[in-house]
Amino acid sequence: MGKFIQDEISSPSNFEFYIGLPSTEEYHVSPHEFTEISAGNGISNAWSIARLYSLLIGDVDHGKYKQILNEHIMKLATKSNTPDGELDLFSQMHAPFGMGFMLFDKTCPKLGPGSFGHLGTGGSVGLATPFYNLSFAYVMNRMKGTISGANNRFEPMLTKIVDILNK
Repeated sequence: MGKFIQDEISSPSNFEFYIGLPSTEEYHVSPHEFTEISAGNGISNAWSIARLYSLLIGDVDHGKYKQILNEHIMKLATKSNTPDGELDLFSQMHAPFGMGFMLFDKTCPKLGPGSFGHLGTGGSVGLATPFYNLSFAYVMNRMKGTISGANNRFEPMLTKIVDILNK
């Protein structure tokens, strides 16, 4: 999976994202991140995560880099398949999921309709809001150790951005 992500998505689209690290990048992270676990250890930086989400909602750099999933796939990936009120057992939050992304329409309505992304363990986040044609990512050097309630780290920044966009 990691090689596919590198060869087919991140390298051609000019951003860094690893699932399992190449040996040339191992000095950046703790040894437990070396293993390729596609559901649990995507390694990147905020700029690259935001770029990935930008590429999910449209072309980037004046069309130089094309949207990486077509509209049909994106509709499937962002359509809720979570029963109303169901608790996510991992995050302990009422967080609706599509086929690939957390859906923020109900949990973060200020992001506008169709917003999607994912929280990461420890307080990181990556998301896109097609309504504002905006992608956003936040990563940190120190993990909080929990996903539940982690949004208090990035929420003030995101709130300010949305406030500015609404002026």
